[in-house]
Amino acid sequence: MMKKKKMSLLIFLSVLAFVICGCADHSGKKAKSDSGAEDVSQDKEMQNEGQDGDTPEYTKPEMKGELRISCFIEPEFLEPAAKQFMEQYPDVKIVINGYMEQSNTPREDEYQTSFNTGLMSGDGADIVFNSFLPVTTYGEMGAFEDLSTYISQTPEMNDENYYMNVLKAAQNKDGKIYIIPYQAFIETFGFSTELLKEHEDIENALRGKENICFSEVMDFAKRLVAGKNPGENVFLIGSRSTVQIIQDLINDSRNDFIEQEKKEVHLDTEKYMDLLNSVKNIVDEGWLNMDEFDFYNTEYYIAASPSVAMDAAAAQVNPQSKMSYFMPLADKQGNVAVNANNCIALNSSSEHKELAWEFIKYLLSDEVQSLPSVSGLSVNRRGFEKSVERWYNSHDISGSLEDYRNLLQGWVEQVNTCDMLDGPIKSLLELENEKFFNGQQTAEETAKTLQKQIEQYLNE
Repeated sequence: MMKKKKMSLLIFLSVLAFVICGCADHSGKKAKSDSGAEDVSQDKEMQNEGQDGDTPEYTKPEMKGELRISCFIEPEFLEPAAKQFMEQYPDVKIVINGYMEQSNTPREDEYQTSFNTGLMSGDGADIVFNSFLPVTTYGEMGAFEDLSTYISQTPEMNDENYYMNVLKAAQNKDGKIYIIPYQAFIETFGFSTELLKEHEDIENALRGKENICFSEVMDFAKRLVAGKNPGENVFLIGSRSTVQIIQDLINDSRNDFIEQEKKEVHLDTEKYMDLLNSVKNIVDEGWLNMDEFDFYNTEYYIAASPSVAMDAAAAQVNPQSKMSYFMPLADKQGNVAVNANNCIALNSSSEHKELAWEFIKYLLSDEVQSLPSVSGLSVNRRGFEKSVERWYNSHDISGSLEDYRNLLQGWVEQVNTCDMLDGPIKSLLELENEKFFNGQQTAEETAKTLQKQIEQYLNE
C-alpha cells in the first residue's frame, strides 16, 4: 500500500513539473503527502468508527509541541494570533513560513514546488494556508486530512456560533472536508446606475434576483450598452481581462467543460470554441478597450463591474452610488462559492494533528476572528458582527449599519460550495487562452491543446 502511494505521489509530481515548465510565470503545481499519508488517513477512519458507527468524543491533546505553518502570503492576523496562542500555552511553539516574505522574487510556481518537496520528504508543514494548491487532488491522494470528523467532534462549531454553510463549503460528495475557509470571500457584480435609468425592464429583472451567473451579467451588460458607441465612454465589463472572462463563463457550468472528480475534459468542442470566439468578438468591437482611456478627465459608464463583498454592500446601500444591484456571483444553478485560496488545510502526515486542530479552532474563534487584522467577512458570527461594524465605521458608508450588515449576512448565507478547481488547471487555461487572444493560435488549436494537457494532468 505504501509503495503504491509513493509511486502515485511521484507520478503526480512529474505531472506538476510538466505543468510548471509549460506555465512559467503562471500559478504552478504541486505534489502529494509522504509515503505514509494514505495509511495514516485509513487509521484515522478506523479510530473514528465506534461500535455503532458513532463519532467518539474528542479529547483535547496535551498542549505541547511545535507547529509549522506554510503559506504563500502570510495573512495579517496569523502572527498576532500565534503569539496569543503561545502566551496561552507556553509549551507550544508556532513557526510561520511565509514564502513571499522570505523570497526576493516570490513566484507561485516556485512556492508550489517547494511545498511539494516538503510533502514528499515527510518534512511538510502541519498547517497549510492554501494558496493556488491543487486541494482536490491533494485530498484524493491523502495529503490533506479529512476535517469533517474534527468539526463534528467540536461542539462549539454549530450554527449559533458559526456560518456552518461556509465552514462546510468545501465538503465533497463523500462528506469529506479537506479545507476550511477562514473568511467568506465572495465576489459580486453590480450594474451602472445611470445606464439602468434607460432600461426599466432590466432593473425590474435585477430587482428580483438574489445572485447572478456570469453569462447573465454579460447579457444584461450588452443590453445596457445597446445602441451606444464602444470605447468612447461606455464599456461592457470592468476589471476583467479576456482570460478572466473565459474562466467566468466556464464557471457558469464547469462540468460542461471539466469534470475534475470524474477526470473528464470536454474542451475540444464547438461549445468551447464558440465561447472563445464570442469573447474575441467583444474585444474586436472595442467594448473592453480601456487601456488608453482617460478615466480621470472624462465621464464614463461601465455596464457591469465586479467587487468584493464589503465594498459592494457599501455601494448597494448608498443611494448616490454609480453602481447598483450588487449581488453574489453564482453558477447557472445558483450555487455561490467561496475561494479556496482563503482556506486552511491540515497535513495528514503531521505528527501533531490534534494540536494543529486546536490552533485551527483558535484561528476560527471569535477571539481571533474579531481582530482588526481580519479584514474580510468572518466565518465566526461574533467576528462577523465586529468586522462589519468596524468596516462600516472606518469607510464612511452612506446608508444604515443595519442595512449594510443585513445585506452582507444575506450574501454569506447563500454560500454552499467552494471553488476548488486545481491551480495547475487554471494555469493551463490561462496560458493557452491568452495565446488565442494574442493571435498566436486559433480557437480550434487552443481547444485541442487544452484538451490534451488537462487530460494528461488529470489522468497521470
